[in-house]
Amino acid sequence: MKSNCYWSTGGKEKDKPMRYYFFCIIAFTLLASPVCAQEERRVIWDELPPIPSESSMRGEGLAGHFAGVHNDVMLVAGGTYFREKGRPWNGDSRVWNESIRVLERGKSGEYQWLDTVFKLPAGRAYGAAVSTPKGVLCIGGMDSSSYRTDVFLISWNQSKRTVETTNLPELPVPMAYMGAVLLDGSVYIAGGVEAQNKGRATKSFYRLDFGKAGDDDWQWEKLPSWNGPSRMMPVVAEQNNGKDHSLFLFSGRKGAAEGEELLVDAHVYDVHTNQWKQLQDIRLGDGSLRCLSGASSVAVGLNHILVFSGADSEDHRKFRSAQNQYRNSKTSAEQDSLRGVLNGIADNHSGFSRDVLAYHTLTDSWIRVGEFPRAAPVVTQAVWWHNDIVIPGGEIAPALRSPTIWKANLATKESSVLNAWDYLLILLYFITVLYIGYRFKKNIKTTNDYYKAGGRIPGWASGVAMFGTLLSAITFLTTPAKTYNESWIYFLPTVSSLVVAPLVVFYIIPEYFKINVTTAYEYLENRFSATVRTLGSLSFLSFQVAKFGVMLLLPALAISAITGIDVMLCIIVIGLFSTVYGTLGGIEAVVWTEVLQVAVFLLAAVLSIVVVAMKLDGGMSGIIAANRDFGKFDFVHWDFSFAEITVFVAISYWVGGGLVPYIADQTVIQKYLVTKDAKSASRGVWINGVLIVVSSILFFTIGSALFAYYHAYPEKLNPVLPTQESIYPWFIVNELPSGVRGVVVAGIFAVAMSTISSTMNSMSAAVVTDFVRFKPIESGKQLLIAKIVSAMFGILGTLIAAIMFIYEVGSLWDMIRRITGLLTGGLAGLFLLGIFTKRANPLGALVGFIGSAVIQYVVSMHTPIHFMVYSLTGMLSCFIIGYLASIVAPMSTKVANSGNK
Repeated sequence: MKSNCYWSTGGKEKDKPMRYYFFCIIAFTLLASPVCAQEERRVIWDELPPIPSESSMRGEGLAGHFAGVHNDVMLVAGGTYFREKGRPWNGDSRVWNESIRVLERGKSGEYQWLDTVFKLPAGRAYGAAVSTPKGVLCIGGMDSSSYRTDVFLISWNQSKRTVETTNLPELPVPMAYMGAVLLDGSVYIAGGVEAQNKGRATKSFYRLDFGKAGDDDWQWEKLPSWNGPSRMMPVVAEQNNGKDHSLFLFSGRKGAAEGEELLVDAHVYDVHTNQWKQLQDIRLGDGSLRCLSGASSVAVGLNHILVFSGADSEDHRKFRSAQNQYRNSKTSAEQDSLRGVLNGIADNHSGFSRDVLAYHTLTDSWIRVGEFPRAAPVVTQAVWWHNDIVIPGGEIAPALRSPTIWKANLATKESSVLNAWDYLLILLYFITVLYIGYRFKKNIKTTNDYYKAGGRIPGWASGVAMFGTLLSAITFLTTPAKTYNESWIYFLPTVSSLVVAPLVVFYIIPEYFKINVTTAYEYLENRFSATVRTLGSLSFLSFQVAKFGVMLLLPALAISAITGIDVMLCIIVIGLFSTVYGTLGGIEAVVWTEVLQVAVFLLAAVLSIVVVAMKLDGGMSGIIAANRDFGKFDFVHWDFSFAEITVFVAISYWVGGGLVPYIADQTVIQKYLVTKDAKSASRGVWINGVLIVVSSILFFTIGSALFAYYHAYPEKLNPVLPTQESIYPWFIVNELPSGVRGVVVAGIFAVAMSTISSTMNSMSAAVVTDFVRFKPIESGKQLLIAKIVSAMFGILGTLIAAIMFIYEVGSLWDMIRRITGLLTGGLAGLFLLGIFTKRANPLGALVGFIGSAVIQYVVSMHTPIHFMVYSLTGMLSCFIIGYLASIVAPMSTKVANSGNK
């Protein structure tokens, strides 16, 4: 049986004034017909084989049972039921189930209950259950006579086909009706009712750290409680809050002796700081408050928690009120009267809330995303089993259990949203890029033209191209995502280019022009030796090859998500066009296409911000207010720490990571060398620095705009976005108008192709200038080799990206980002050693580089230092070790190098 439950991604928006389209600059948008940019999303429901009945159950299900998944089976243990649909206020007793049932999933996807029934030591219910890698953890609860302290693990032994039970440390006090969750290797329990305070809820909060399993002092640890009322039957869940995984505590109710007040508050616990924070009450978009007592929950996607049902409905509020009066009644006549009231309410009870709610941890907002096809259960668990959410049994009305096992699946159906005008704009961009490549082909006569443009590039264009090279498609997509998820915390490091500009302008650039180099690594031979030059060039080439595929794959994934075009086709298009115009026109074509590309993606960034501002009430003021309220503009942390993004880490990056590309990266240094003199190159460095700061403000503002937008319209978010970086493409797909979408997609193409074409030419320059030089070759053949090598690197990068996509090498970029500092920091140290010391010699330089690599390995593997500090530690360690080694092992001037300072 299947039932589909759809939820809308739309919402009311104000009509946009005509000036909006003029402001967008794109004339095509005036003519564009509207398209449906929303994805159709739905919850697909199915049912698994129901929980088997005991002989006395007569089709009755279970509630308060322990349930979870281990070794690809579902284990359902304990719980309670009533015989003959009995009711406790009529004198009927609950039956305490002691069975452990096993539901298997076959290879073809079919489900079947084992005939064998395993047993608990005694009937047990109303504790907490958590699925762990070692089994289903069953915590506390109660039996027919008392509350329990025992904690045990039930696990499925696949080879023996049996259920095994392992006892674990007991609870400090007997308790039941609590919530529990597994987070970072520890199990947390919150709320409940303790034996000594029957009828009253508790604020108890405990943790069992499985990292200490087997230790003599392994036991439950009492933690500080939340700042709010005590509660039983709360929802306890874990999810990422944009930065770390945290524990979330929702709703619940007071105990019977406290009037069973239904709670609607919410709290979050930071497991790293051991601090609680109160969140907004559980309120939907229509302003209604919700109690989620007894509901089940799971974390989905990156930042959402799904909550199923909850003991909250008008009928149930009436029932709770009558039940509380019944418990407090003092005469049998009064009890008889209230018993009739309770039976009347129960007979006509509409059940608990059938809603499925989604909580978004970033914007602290709730939306309704679906509903159960029929009566919804409470006092049960929701667990992930493969890619499905499974909810076994539960109570569907007062004293009424259900054997139904629900299986829920969240599905998204994506479709292309670009129309003819969008594709026309993208096509126009590609035609322009190819024309530029063809236009400058005629200027290439020698390798000096191919690699240095004969010095014909003006300083301002050099600076724009430098900026285009440094800004990758990864930055274009990840910076808004980081800001959306966290804050402006990463902004401070972006000003590094302006901080180091004076050093680059007055000390670095003059050295390169003094000896008229083609690659930066020629300086290393002039100052040290051919061996040091070769080592430097190899280090550059190794890193560029490693990152080449990532620089191509990530924008291809984004473009595919936006347009629906196959990822492999996107890879081929980006790689092919970059290779063609870069090979044809050399560095001169690369520079001028980068000028065009910078204009396109900056325009795309501005338009994205404008669209959000016009969709939100209050415009830019609304964006600022929403982010200010959530502390999103915090970017200065004064903690003296090098493990987190603090002011001190930012300063380290200014000196280290900010300097590295301007002193040791051929893709950047080549932009100095295409100008006619050091003065023009210096002008380019300043322009580049300003552009980096301006673009950073734009990209961080996009992230803030996205946060404000989805805070205002949480129903438009996709709960199952695959990665953090998907948020901007999701916005592009669903919210940008026609024409603007085309500009933004062209902007992603532009920023990807800018980096790739520049990298191709620089790698070709390194190979031809630093390695082919060992064999004399006439000028014409050398130019041919230069073009062939450039084309080969373009093809190689495309192949690497394709391989990464086919084999799903998803985590490679994290590794590459870290080895940037590990490898390039030492390379920059070699240049500093040569420029700023007189005594450094070739042997000292080699020792410094090797010593730096060793120190970098130790720093990265055995210290908590943030990766942004790696460049500084690599640079300084190479400089210090190299200088000391040169003093210990001096070389004669003749042996060292006649060019030594």
